[in-house]
Amino acid sequence: MPCTLKDVAQLAEVSETTMSRVINGAENVSDDTRTKVLSAISRLDYRPDENAVKLRRGRSGIRRRRGIHVLSVPFTGTQMHSDSAAKPQNEQRRLGRLRLLEEENVRLKQLVTNLNMDVEMWRKVAQALSTEDASRTVVRRS
Repeated sequence: MPCTLKDVAQLAEVSETTMSRVINGAENVSDDTRTKVLSAISRLDYRPDENAVKLRRGRSGIRRRRGIHVLSVPFTGTQMHSDSAAKPQNEQRRLGRLRLLEEENVRLKQLVTNLNMDVEMWRKVAQALSTEDASRTVVRRS
């Protein structure tokens, strides 16, 4: 069963509203929170349900494009001011998300490295304990 926005919000320990803000590229979200949400999205492989998105947007009668509301009017051949202003903003948001994903990737690689070091340390501890137990057994038999 695919995960929902609520599932991702719970894993990231944020509200569904914050989750929605991150997905829609809102600027009023801290980098730490954005990173937590993007990490949760990645871990759960979250994909918005396209049909649900279409239904939700269809109810309001307003078509949305990445956080910019555009009334559903026939195309007149002129570009709306908000559409031309949205292109640099969308590119900036895309680059920001890419930067956050790259930072998350670096963080996760460091985490894996640290975990590998911990595993190696615990192997050595286990080996030392088993060697110590073996030497105690030899001493008792003597």
